[in-house]
Amino acid sequence: MVCIYCGYDTTVANSRVQKLSNNVWRRRKCRSCGAIFTSIEKPHYPANIVIFSEDGSLTPFLPEKLFLSVYGCLRHRQNPIEDAKNICDTITRKIFANGVADGKVKKAELRNIIKVTLNRFDKTAMVHYQAFHAK
Repeated sequence: MVCIYCGYDTTVANSRVQKLSNNVWRRRKCRSCGAIFTSIEKPHYPANIVIFSEDGSLTPFLPEKLFLSVYGCLRHRQNPIEDAKNICDTITRKIFANGVADGKVKKAELRNIIKVTLNRFDKTAMVHYQAFHAK
């Protein structure tokens, strides 16, 4: 990675795996200007996971789309943005915990994971999701 300030090469001074979010936190130091900054590496889901619909179509898994869907169900809460972010992280972890065969996740399975997760967190949110997103 290059320095965010001068564009020169950097070295990794410290690195930590964030198990819950499947990210890698790194402290980097520029070889030229000596600047120290933090970077976070995370998987690029749209390039690696696709949603397999009942009609046979494939669409990329878009974390932003999941966030908007979950946020819409949590708008009644006091901190809907933070709650939606945490719920989406949980849903993403559950997708991988269930196993992703060939990078494909069935749409029905994804819906079920979302419903179960929302139900455990907020029953009103789950009912809202089911009313607007489930078949």
